[in-house]
Amino acid sequence: MDVTDDPGKEPYDPTSNPERSVIAIQELAAINELFADDDQARQVIAGLHEGRSPEEICARHDMSKTAYDSTRRRMRRILFREGLRWPQP
Repeated sequence: MDVTDDPGKEPYDPTSNPERSVIAIQELAAINELFADDDQARQVIAGLHEGRSPEEICARHDMSKTAYDSTRRRMRRILFREGLRWPQP
């Protein structure tokens, strides 16, 4: 984020342009559609969106670590196959 000399003006954020926002919304809609019938994937997505750790997601949804890891692998394979990228933290 760039700093501005004008204290009354908000700093410019180069990541917040309309094109990036539209792309993010389209990718999110595609991801939701891909996993509409996969309850575990939707639980993982929701947990990640809420900022939860893998352990918190597992505890909240009574999911084993193996089930969580398998779900993440399945999600990555599907996203890769569909040409979507996995969001990086």
